[in-house]
Amino acid sequence: GSDVILSCMFPHKPDSGTRHVTINWERNNPSGPGRVVHSYYYQRDQLDLQDEAYRNRTRIFLEEVRKGNASLKLMRVRLEDEGRYACYVGNEQDHVEHSTDLVVAVKAPYTEPNLNFDLSNQDDHVLLVLTSSGGYPSAAIQWLNEAGSDITEKSNTTQSADETGRFRIGSEVVFPAVENLSYTFVLENRALQQRITRPVSVTFRNPSTPTVGGNLRVRFFLLLPVALIGLLLLVIAVTENRRVSGWFTRTNRCAVE
Repeated sequence: GSDVILSCMFPHKPDSGTRHVTINWERNNPSGPGRVVHSYYYQRDQLDLQDEAYRNRTRIFLEEVRKGNASLKLMRVRLEDEGRYACYVGNEQDHVEHSTDLVVAVKAPYTEPNLNFDLSNQDDHVLLVLTSSGGYPSAAIQWLNEAGSDITEKSNTTQSADETGRFRIGSEVVFPAVENLSYTFVLENRALQQRITRPVSVTFRNPSTPTVGGNLRVRFFLLLPVALIGLLLLVIAVTENRRVSGWFTRTNRCAVE
């Protein structure tokens, strides 16, 4: 969302004025005609043909045009603004035309990674899943073991762009469920020189168990029926207590009468 200045200088005589200066900024389009970013002629901005994506986001410094400066200010830069831009300047009096190509490189940092464990579907193994989002461009992902060796080839990483163009990263790796796990996850956005390094340590209290995920499921499904039976007995007891209490109240009322 920051602003950038796209520089464009052209030869200009101090006494020539700006009456005949024409400035056109376009964004190159390899598959078709360029998109009009900003136009200036007849000593004022001409924005009837301006691409809708740039409405209210561009400015030429009119006081600088007489000095040979046709630079453009692009405000609230978005990811989709990345591309190549061209500046064309014509001066009817001096028959001068100047063009330049500029590349707007958009960058965004990634969020703090989230870690999730999955023990349910991997017998004797644990699935680690790390996710991060909001970054641009795509990042480099690396996994290291306890000795510092690169084991990235054993992982599965996906990167996809959301509706704003920013990337969401998911990286997962399956490790054996031994007594202690110690690994390191590294995410690097080289365009921003952003490097996130997070150690991952897991300790199992009972490493001799042959299937960690299976035992967790068995415990849950054994306890669930017991809990349901206990809840049912509690409901029956409360209902019976209310029935007896009501009968006792009616009996006492009859005795009094």
